[in-house]
Amino acid sequence: MNKRLMFGSILSQQLQQWSGSLRIKAMLSFISWPQYFAAVVIIGLAYYGIVLVKYYRGELLAFVHPKPAFPATTVPKFGGEVIGSIKPEPGESSLNAEDLQFPDGEPTAQDELINEMRGLINAFKGLDQKDEFLSLLSLIFSRYAGTEIDRFSLIEQVLENAHALSFTVDQAEIEAAWQKAA
Repeated sequence: MNKRLMFGSILSQQLQQWSGSLRIKAMLSFISWPQYFAAVVIIGLAYYGIVLVKYYRGELLAFVHPKPAFPATTVPKFGGEVIGSIKPEPGESSLNAEDLQFPDGEPTAQDELINEMRGLINAFKGLDQKDEFLSLLSLIFSRYAGTEIDRFSLIEQVLENAHALSFTVDQAEIEAAWQKAA
């Protein structure tokens, strides 16, 4: 261990001798501050320019050469169709404007009641619960108790759609449900 201490002290003495005889000069004393800042700016711009070109080439080209907002359209000189006729999808059909039928004005209470009854009949398809059906039918009738409804056409509508039910409903049962609601 003594050898190490002795070597360390010799080395420190040599360094003290050299440092006393040499002058310490400031680093980069030949570059001024404006030159330094100019060099940093140029190097930074070069770096980001390389990054932009390498990773964003497509965006730069689109920016330099923008596409027109509306592409130019050409009209054929022969006056025919540009594209062929439309081929309908399988199972798709179309109607003429004259064949379309729309109801006049707002749906009436009668129309709403008939739609609710059809929904009730669809809900009870395949179910064998006649008592529940009749009680729900009377509840629907009670919602429209104060409105003007043609009772006979309503009963006909129920009887026409009742064939979808798994049980039979006759006119007397429907009238009983009507009377129960009123």
